[in-house]
Amino acid sequence: MFRRLTFRLIFIIIICIVFLQSLLILLSTFLFNYNPSVLDHHSIINKDHNECVIDDKQAISALNRIQTLNCRRKLIDTFCNIKFQSLWPSRLQNECPENYDGNKLLTCLEFRSEFLDHFVDKKSNKILRIDPEQQFNHNDCTDLCMQIDFTFALFISNQYCICTHNYDSIIDRTNSLTNHTECDLQRAIHSKYSSNFLFIISTGVKKIIRKLPPLITTDNYGQNFTRPKIVFLLLLSGRSTLQVNRLMLNIFNYHHYYLIHVDAHDNYLFAELEYLQRKYPANIRLTQQRFNTIWGGSSLLTAILFCIHEALNKWNDWNFILNLSESSFPIKKIEQLEQYLAKNYERNFIKSHGKNTFDFIQTQALNKVFVQCERRMWRLTDRSLIKGIVWDGGSDWMILSRSFSNYVTEKLNDESSLVYGLRSYFEYSLLPAESFFHIVLRNTAYCTTIIANNLLATNWNRKRGCKCQQKKIVDWCGCSPNVFRLYGSTNSRGDISRLMATETRPLFFGRKFSPLIDKQIIDFVELRFLGQNNNLDKNHGFYLENIYHSRFDSLSYLPLFRRKFFTFFARQLLTSLCSDTYSNQTEIEIIETDLLFHNSNDFYGTVIRFQESIHRFQIDILLRTFSNQTILFDSSSGPKLKSIKICNSFDEKDEYFHNFDCLLDQTNRLEIWHEWQTFFGVYHICFVFIDPFNRIANKNQIILNNTKIIDNERIGLLYRHDYPLMNGLWKLIILDESTDAILGITQFFILSDDDHHINDMIIQSNYSYDQSITSIMIKYPEFFPNNSYHLSTINKIWYINQHCFHLSNNDNQHLCKNFQIYHHNYCDQIDWNIDKLKALYSF
Repeated sequence: MFRRLTFRLIFIIIICIVFLQSLLILLSTFLFNYNPSVLDHHSIINKDHNECVIDDKQAISALNRIQTLNCRRKLIDTFCNIKFQSLWPSRLQNECPENYDGNKLLTCLEFRSEFLDHFVDKKSNKILRIDPEQQFNHNDCTDLCMQIDFTFALFISNQYCICTHNYDSIIDRTNSLTNHTECDLQRAIHSKYSSNFLFIISTGVKKIIRKLPPLITTDNYGQNFTRPKIVFLLLLSGRSTLQVNRLMLNIFNYHHYYLIHVDAHDNYLFAELEYLQRKYPANIRLTQQRFNTIWGGSSLLTAILFCIHEALNKWNDWNFILNLSESSFPIKKIEQLEQYLAKNYERNFIKSHGKNTFDFIQTQALNKVFVQCERRMWRLTDRSLIKGIVWDGGSDWMILSRSFSNYVTEKLNDESSLVYGLRSYFEYSLLPAESFFHIVLRNTAYCTTIIANNLLATNWNRKRGCKCQQKKIVDWCGCSPNVFRLYGSTNSRGDISRLMATETRPLFFGRKFSPLIDKQIIDFVELRFLGQNNNLDKNHGFYLENIYHSRFDSLSYLPLFRRKFFTFFARQLLTSLCSDTYSNQTEIEIIETDLLFHNSNDFYGTVIRFQESIHRFQIDILLRTFSNQTILFDSSSGPKLKSIKICNSFDEKDEYFHNFDCLLDQTNRLEIWHEWQTFFGVYHICFVFIDPFNRIANKNQIILNNTKIIDNERIGLLYRHDYPLMNGLWKLIILDESTDAILGITQFFILSDDDHHINDMIIQSNYSYDQSITSIMIKYPEFFPNNSYHLSTINKIWYINQHCFHLSNNDNQHLCKNFQIYHHNYCDQIDWNIDKLKALYSF
């Protein structure tokens, strides 16, 4: 009886489990089908596009991630318009007289042997296998080979399309082929390709060999040549006011013009540069119409075309226009550039991709539809390339002649023109500026004016520069060059040799340069290549970059946890100077905050300017971190830890944290960059996280192996930690699991993102202390204070290094009765003063 009951019970349990699983499946299906975002999509479609069904996975993915209704409507409108009508022409006419003479069928053969393996060189040709279900004929093959810049197309029945430059080789091998005959052309064209027909077709494209004119090495910059007038188009974003001023200092000349476009998002930078237009009204102009020039955005092409049009309207005597960014910097004197361009009037300087055009089209996603919205590029669907033209692309840094610039702007309004058709296509493209001008030049009468170099030295390291770091702003993977560095990570010569190699080549600008990462190499370039000593003559070693200004940024731009952090130290200063006057009720207004960097390329500290509400004094404080936040220990048998840093927003390409001051709150994902001395073998390391109550909150095993070698002396690894963290002072212990040896300890602080000192999360620790951890806590008690969750424990990491006062119209020079402000207390007496540094970099 008991056994029967047991079996019956088991049977009932199984039935219940199956029933519950069925319910879960039904519930998940219901939730999926009634997803609010999907319902929103269908409601828009039914209203505006009755017959449009969005069935493309790419579009569905974008619509499920998009945030605003306006952008959702824009994506749906674009998708449905493309589906029911053409937003761009399907074919354009190649207008290049020198490099294109029309396609024509050269020969047609019928054979029975296997042609492909017999005599096609797969290395020098592009071979495409044709889908039998696809409607594809010899004309389609010709169009394709023309698009990807091949001179001949070979179409084999309905099997292969082969693009090649080697016509003579193909003919020689064809003549050696047995069992082949001349085919009847009409029968071959109209047959269903049951036989092996070979079409050899000239695409009309002529192979071009372009040579770069040599550098003129004379130092005689006299009037023995007609100086060209150049429009320097500065396409700027960010907040790097000082670096832009430094760039202008090295390229400004009254003979030339300077057109500045600042991203529509960057009001601070725009306001800081307005003085340039007031000071040099004849030479410098800031465009009042501004665009959202995000990386890869379609609006970047719009901005460039707008600026070219504005340059043509503003000045009528220039010869060339070249574009630069805040990360560009001259590596030769402007007089040398003038001399070089004077020998190449009416030429256009562009740098092509230097790879197979077919592969370039795939990597650039030129056959995809993108829409820019919410400061992001959304991928919608696939599309066919425009036929009848040669596709090209490469760098979007270029030097264009005035005549070509005028041609492009005029043709933009001619709906029958190639320029207009291409502009329509690239309105929905990723990285449009990297192809638009290349294709226009290749397919118009200006095809003979191309010099295949943009006179720019770019610091490419594709192994590190192509890590999809733009995924946050674009539905694609892209590449970006690295920042030039004076020294490598191990005090090697860095990129000096690469820069020195440009001296004898016609390269006049370099990118990228960033004073946030390496200011010293900019000093080096000024001194070595430009014969300038601008920075050194000023006898200062600081660089400053703003991160917040109350005049230009909303309150939400400065996160609450940062505002609380800065206010805490402002009150701390006032209390230390005037304990009897200032209380927690005193209002503190954060006016601006800036990052301060030292000449040694190190982050030096954060400068906060605030105003107190009693006497309304403006005060600057310099916050710095203590240098003893990390202790590293030697290991006799295990790996040696060289450095460790806990922060977020790590840039794997240039190996630095965008969050320079490393202020962290509870919503941040921790990123830990740790470097080790090179070793052989595999090691198991443990990261032990100690919470503000000195409990072990988490343990994570890290496997070290020498496949991550960065250079001959170090191995660098990035570890991301998603574990939820309470606010307060945290500790990280790095442990060698094989020996239990402590390799290092470090501290970091998590700030609260609300008004509470500690969140409601209670960590239940399931870990016991190892003997090594216990001993390290006893040996270094200053690292492990008890109950260190309050904001006041931030003083174990940060401290007020200096402070100063701004001159005031107020006759009262007493902050309080205990503290009088003297001359030496004023900010104009200190080196790191914000206004002084701005003045030093202006011109």
